[in-house]
This record gives sequence, C-alpha cells and structure tokens, in this order.
Amino acid sequence: MKANHDIRVDEVVPKSRPRAVAISLVVALLAFLGANLGAKWVLDRHTSNRAYWLISAKWRLLEAQSAPVDWLILGDSSGNQAVQGDRLAQKLGGSALNLCTIADMLLVHDAWVLRRYLDRVGTPKNVVVVHVADVWPRQLQNKQKMLLGKVPLPWGSWEKAEPPLTLTPRETFALFLDRYVPLYTDNLTISRWATRPKTFLKSRMSLDAWGYMRIDSPDPKNALQDGKNKILYFGNARQVSSANQAGLVELIRLSEEYGFRLIVAHAPVVDVLGTSPQFAVRLRETEASLRHAAGPDRPLPLVLNPPVMFPAALMQNCDHVTHPAASRYTDRLSEAILALPNDDQARTPP
Repeated sequence: MKANHDIRVDEVVPKSRPRAVAISLVVALLAFLGANLGAKWVLDRHTSNRAYWLISAKWRLLEAQSAPVDWLILGDSSGNQAVQGDRLAQKLGGSALNLCTIADMLLVHDAWVLRRYLDRVGTPKNVVVVHVADVWPRQLQNKQKMLLGKVPLPWGSWEKAEPPLTLTPRETFALFLDRYVPLYTDNLTISRWATRPKTFLKSRMSLDAWGYMRIDSPDPKNALQDGKNKILYFGNARQVSSANQAGLVELIRLSEEYGFRLIVAHAPVVDVLGTSPQFAVRLRETEASLRHAAGPDRPLPLVLNPPVMFPAALMQNCDHVTHPAASRYTDRLSEAILALPNDDQARTPP
C-alpha cells in the first residue's frame, strides 16, 4: 500500500485591515518599550555590575538632597569606599556627602556632578576631589564615553555640558542601545536575573546616608600584586590627559564663580606602592601638571602627598581600602584639610 505523503494543512488567513495591523504594531511596540523600561528600572537598582550601580545610586542620592552640605566629596571608587561622610563632618564640622563614582568617568564627570549639584541643590562650602594616581593620564576613549553616557541626564545633554562630550553617529547609536534597550545590551545580566531573581534582587551593594560604601572583605594577594603592577606602570612618565585637564579647569572655574573652596586629595595606596621611588616621582610630576593646568593665578590645594598607606591586609587592591582602613584615611584627610591655610576663598562651617 502506497503511503500518502500529500498531506496539507490549510490555514485560513483573515483578511488584513490597516486599522488592525496598526493596532498590532502599536501593541507590540508598547510591549517592547515597557519590557525595556522595566528592565532598566530593575538594573539601575539591582545590577550585578558595581560600576553601573554606583553611577545610578550616586545620582539618585544627589537628586534626593534638599540642602547643600559643607563638605562635598567627588572622585572615583577609591574615595567612594575610603571617605566616611559622617566621620569627616564630625572632624571638620558641618555636614558632608560622598558622591564619588568610578575612575573611568574621569574629571569630566566630577564637573558634571558638581554643575548639577549647584543647579539642583545649591552651593557647598567646600569640594574635596579624591582620585587614584593613575586616573590622571586616562584618555577619553570609547569606554569612558559609554560610561559618561549612562549619567541619568536628558538625552543629548552631554553636548551642552562643560566639558562637553562629542560622539560620532556610531557611538550615539551604541549609547542609545545601552541606555534604552537593556534587553539587548545587558542580556547576560538579565538572563542571570531571570533564572535567580531572589538572589539577584538581594543586592549586596549599598551606601550609607552620607554616600559611603562599606567594604569588609580584603584581598591581600591581589592588593600586593596590583601594587607591584602599578610600580611598573609608573616606571614611565605619565601626562595628565586633556580630558582631565578640561575637567579640572571647569572645577576651578566653578569654585571661582560660586565661591567654594576646592581641594584635591590623593587616594590611599598599599604600602608596597606608596614606598616606591617611581611612584613618588610620578606623583610629584602629576602635581606639577595639575598646578600648571590650573594656572599661576589659581592656587590649587593638593593634600596627602605622600599618600596615606596601608598594608595589603586592609586593601582590596592597590588603592581601594576596606572599612577598618577607611576611618583612618578619613581622619588623615581631615587633618590635612585642617592644616591648609584658611584663605579668603575658604568657606568653613562655624
């Protein structure tokens, strides 16, 4: 008996109507937008990427402020986990807020944060900028541009910011996807969240009310090796990048316009790096470059050189401390600020 392979399944295709097609497209588009907006909201608060989380968390903290503080701390992640706002305020008087994020945002981001703080909250009495030594030579490349694009300001605001951020059409498109289509750009993070939602939502990252991030787990082996690697890195001359120069000049300009005192502080380091002659030379060269960028008529207070040093047992890497060392760094920073001449630009609390 011959098998009958001529089997067909006929489907009845309904007659298409323009209105029905339009409704289907709108519903699909709304579902797509809603899914991406929901994913963005979750990732802003519960992402496993510490850099992304920190940017979002610090900007939310900024927007939540109702009155300017006496001591505003800007800078990178070393300052984020080294400067305890409540302790600094106790030592220096007044109030304090730590808005440090990550080094790859460069001083461009410090200037943007400060500009937003001035417009949204008011004028702080003092601004302290804390950065690791190797941030100064970093250039404004694609990685830095994409991170700066994550700043939660209106689309295109970076073109009008100071210093401005210029993007190519390709970079603009990549940034659009990164900001508004997380289902595509953060698909691995979302898949981990989807498979382990309870674990994922219990974020291990948090800030205290003053913006300080407490880190309790040291990594001595990594800190020691990282310190040795940085000694090799600083074996060659390193110039302050044009992007960081522009950010510094804008910070100084704002300090002159609004009348607050601007102070730049070196971040803590592991002792094997801090005692290195090469590192000491590069730090002096960096300070000379910063003063040159500021100009002869703009005195720039630079504190903590030599930097505050800690053993590897208290460090995560060569320039990120754990909680026991943070209080000591904050104390040393306070002492260095108190030792500065109280010129007519200083606005210290009563």
